[in-house]
Formats: sequence, structure tokens, C-alpha cells
Amino acid sequence: MTDLHAPERALAVLQKKIGELTALNKLARATTESLDPNEVINAALAEIIPLLNPDLAMVFLTEGGKFVLAGFAYSGKQVDRSEMPCHKIGECLCGLVASAGKAFYSSDIQTDGRCALPAGQTAEIRSVATLPFSDHGSVIGFLVLASREIRNFEQEQTFLEALTGQISPGLKNALLYRNLLLQLKQQHSFVQDQKSLIDALAKKEERFRQVIDATSDGVWDLDIDNDTGVLSPASYRSLGYEPNAFPMTGQAWRDRVHPDDLKQILQSHTDCVEGKTAGFEAEFRLQTKEGSWKWILSRGTVAERNADGKAVRMVGTHVDITERKLREDDLRASEARIRSIIDNAPFGAHSYEIQPNGSLVFARYNHAAEIILGIDHASLIGKTIEEAFPFLTHTDIPDIYRTVALTGQSHNFDQIAYEGSTIRGAFQVHAFQSAPRSISVFFLDITERKRSEAALLENEQKFRFIVQHAPAIFFMLDRNGMFLMSEGQALSRIGLSPGEVVGLSAFDIYRDNPSICSSIRGALNGELTRVKNDVNGIIFDSVYAPYCDSTGSSNGVIGVAIDITEQKKLEAQLLRAQKMEAIGTLAGGIAHDFNNLLTNILGYTSLMLYEISETHPHYARLKSIEKQAFSAADLTRQLLGFARGGKYEVLPTDLNELVRST
Repeated sequence: MTDLHAPERALAVLQKKIGELTALNKLARATTESLDPNEVINAALAEIIPLLNPDLAMVFLTEGGKFVLAGFAYSGKQVDRSEMPCHKIGECLCGLVASAGKAFYSSDIQTDGRCALPAGQTAEIRSVATLPFSDHGSVIGFLVLASREIRNFEQEQTFLEALTGQISPGLKNALLYRNLLLQLKQQHSFVQDQKSLIDALAKKEERFRQVIDATSDGVWDLDIDNDTGVLSPASYRSLGYEPNAFPMTGQAWRDRVHPDDLKQILQSHTDCVEGKTAGFEAEFRLQTKEGSWKWILSRGTVAERNADGKAVRMVGTHVDITERKLREDDLRASEARIRSIIDNAPFGAHSYEIQPNGSLVFARYNHAAEIILGIDHASLIGKTIEEAFPFLTHTDIPDIYRTVALTGQSHNFDQIAYEGSTIRGAFQVHAFQSAPRSISVFFLDITERKRSEAALLENEQKFRFIVQHAPAIFFMLDRNGMFLMSEGQALSRIGLSPGEVVGLSAFDIYRDNPSICSSIRGALNGELTRVKNDVNGIIFDSVYAPYCDSTGSSNGVIGVAIDITEQKKLEAQLLRAQKMEAIGTLAGGIAHDFNNLLTNILGYTSLMLYEISETHPHYARLKSIEKQAFSAADLTRQLLGFARGGKYEVLPTDLNELVRST
């Protein structure tokens, strides 16, 4: 029988990893679509709240020697933003992130001495996770996740730190861009003094160059008319070159772009220059010095137009997204493997999605589902569950599925359809949340199993009825001679009730009956024994047999004892009857032969009496002979009556007369 839960557990782990990779990918895109720090922070919080479901999420950024709240989002009970204080480096659990440069977790800040500020207690916060946004070892800010219930955020440490790792590059670029804009504004404030402006610009340029040199992301500046530009050292290093190893010209750049990506880049560039799009953005592959390929996310905008509005200068950034692309490839490969596993699985699979109006819409299926249900599923895509499967309309299954999709609480049950008392169809169903507001359902056809179970139960009931009402005792012993079962109507013959001796030792109960103990030991040694046992005057015809495990080792004794007491009595009576029959047969033979003798005696005696008178000296003797012969004839009649099983008349006898007559 297919174990549904084994693939389920493996798929659950795989689904979780895929969900995390998908969320990180989505978060990376959301936080790199803007160069405005506030927009980056808000985009990150917008993804974090539904993803992790904290009661409170905050983003703090470095400002001077302390951290200032820059982003704030909550779910559930509202929290007053003004209650959230600034944090100095090293102060409180949040401030410790900056000094240590690593994440801190607290399952209960109410008792955690590291959380000294009253703000958390005021907001009724219990559990907190603080995770840094780092740039080459420097903390530029941190993320705070808080829960009003006890929650062990540290169990999610790997995923949480990967999450902040995805946010950090976008936030870093946005802060860098903001600082650059601020620097440019500051530069224009010195226009009154040309020399001071030049000196300031030189200093700013040097500072900017140092920042650009220090960052791992590339920055580019393109002179559109001359098709030349400037690349930051990081851009060269990301491709394995030393800074300025080749001139930054449009042609040099195009020569290093993967041919399959070139058309897309040129179109995106043209659209930005012509004002069709607000900015330039493209993902493409660049060839490294060693000949391998790296994925690059490039974003830029027109920084300068001439008097005619023609774009003459563009600036932008390069971000190495090779790792992200590899994760996306892994994700697609994992999805393909999962799809292959599910499509070829022996169980059916359905997926549903909850629409804004609350309807549950059929979205996906596997091949086994069509075979199991015998329904063409392609035409059901997009229909509600009630429309796709009308036979579920009057059941609670649609509501169960909605609850699973909304709460994430998985549900397992057996769905059985009957026709009268016969099972028409049966399915083992496992429903679980596969994504927010989505549900996947695995179902295994267990019709034959359920029918077999029903037949087995019926047979078991019949067997139990036979066991309970048969004039016998059915018993089972373990390898130590302890009763595991004792059933049967015949138990009452020896003063026991069913199950009364279960858990007791047969050797203790029948220690005075060596025949029983010997039979049990023989069965434990692998012998099949049949013996007649006398228990308190009740005679049983008993069979003792060993029962073994799959390796052939004895696990105990199983047996049956049939009450043959009445049978034994009947056998004794039959034996007596047979003896009497043999005696009767013998008596009949003797009587027949004796009658033949008596006939001759009586015949000759009668002839002699006929020929003499009563005065003859032998007359009296002959009469005596005749009388005794008649007595003998009467005896033979009695013997013949005994032999034929006749009835006998019992009469009183005068012993004196009997003596005289003999």
C-alpha cells in the first residue's frame, strides 16, 4: 500500500524551500526597483508583513551615532510610532546589533535584561529578532521583527539572515544614491565662490570615488553622443579585470554582452534615451576575463539633456545577480522535479485558489487525478469547486478546503461514498496550504483497501461470533506461557469467563495438570500436539500449535480445546452396547443350538412315554426328563429374547418351588 505521508513530508520540506527562495527572489526585485530609500524600505516591509506575519516590523537606519526609525509596519493591534525611540549604538537589544554586527534574538524581552527601554513593554511586545543590514562589515541599519506572543525567531535564523542579505544591496544602493544627490545639492550651494566650488567639488569627487571604489556594485557614466564613458573599479573587478583594463566605450561593452541578450539591452537603452520609459533597466550576461558569464542587473537614467531635449548623458549602476539567477535556475529545476514527481505519482493531485469573492477555483491537476476520477480535467480549470465537482456541493469538503487555504492548517480525512451498505468509492485525502490563499490536495484511491477492510471486519465479526458461541475454548499464549487470549463458550464448563485469565501464566494455573504443561512446552519448542486433557472432570480434545514470526522464531502458542465430555459418555455407552450386542449374538447362537438338542430330547422322550403306561417303572423318570427339557426350552427362549433385544417381564419367584423342581 502506498504510503501517502512519506512523499508528503518530503514535498513539504521541498515546498518550504521553494517558498523561501521565491520570497527572497520577490523581495530582491521589490527592493531593487527604486533608488529612493523610503520606497525601498516600504517595499521590503510590504513583502515582510505577509511573508513572516509579525505583529510589528521596523527598519532603523544609521544617523550620526544612533539609529533612527525609517520604516514602520504592523499587523493586528495598532502601535503608536511615536513610542518607538532612537537607539544609540550599543544601547538596548536593537543597538547591540551595530556594535556586534550580527543578529540578536530574544524570545521574551519582558525578562531579557538586554532590553532596558520601556517602549517594548508599552507596545506589549514579547519576542524580538534584530537583524543588521551590512555593507562590507559596516552596519547601515537593522530590521526589527516583533511578536506580542512568545515566538522563537531564532528557529528561522537562516531564512531571516538571508532575507536581510537580500534587502541590504538595494538599501545600500538607495542610500548611496541619496547621499550622492545630497552631495550634488551641497555642491551647488557653493556657486558664489568659484574656487571654493572647484575645491569642494574636487573633494566631493574624491570622496565619491572612494565610495565607488569601496562598493562591490558597479557605477557607470555614459556620454551618449561620443559613445564613451566611465566605469567604476568595481565594474571591472566584477568581471575579473583590473580597473581601466579596457576603455569604457559602447562598443567594448557591447562586445562583452551575451549575443542572446544584446537586442533586449539596446531596445531598453533606446526607450530610455527617447523618453519612452522613465529609466533604463535590464538583466543580461557579461563575459568575464576568463570567458565565463555573469548575470548583471543594470539600472540607469538620463542625467542630462541638451537644449533640444536630446539625452546626452546617462548614469546608472551594475549589480552582480549571478547568485540570484542560479537560485532561480535551481528553483525552476526544483519546480520541474516536483511537477514530474506529482505528475507521475500514483495519487491524484488538485490545486485550488481562493478568489477575492471567497470562491474556491480549480487551478491545477496531475495525470493520475484524471485516471482515478475518470474525468477530463482540462475543461474544469477556472471553475469553482462546486461547478467542477458537483458531487461535493452538499458535503463540507469545500468549506474544509477554504479553511485550509486561509489558515494553513492541514487536514487529513477519508472520503467514502456508499451505495446502500456497499462501498462505491473511497479516497484518502490530504489537504494543505501550498501558498497564501492556495491549497493543494492529494488523494489516493483506497476503494479496494476499504472494501477489504469492510470484508475483513465482517469476517472478524463472524469469527468472533463463532469463537464466542462455539462449545470450545480458543486460547493464545506468549513465549513465556502468559495468556494473550481466552475465549469460547466452553470456558463456563470449567468456571471461567472469556478473558478472565488473560495476563496470567498457564504454567501457574495448570501446575497440577502435567499433561497441559507438557503440551504447552512442546508447542513452544515447535511441536504440534494433540492431547485429551481432563480439567476438573471436564474432558477436552486439545490442539497446541506454535505460532512463529517471519524469521521462523516461535512467538508463543495458539490452540483450541473442544469439550468432549458428553462424547466420552456416549462412547462408553456405545462400548457397553457393543459388548451387550456381542453377548446377545453369542447367546442367540447357543440358544439355537441348544434348542436343536432339546428338540431331540423332547421328541424321543415323548415317543417313549407314548409307548409305556404310567405304571411302568421308567414312566416317572421320563416325565422328569420331559419337565426339565421344557424348563431348558424356556431358558433358551429367554436367551433368544436377550439376543434380540426384547423386553423381559419381571415376576416374583418361589425359591422353595424352584428348588423342588430342580
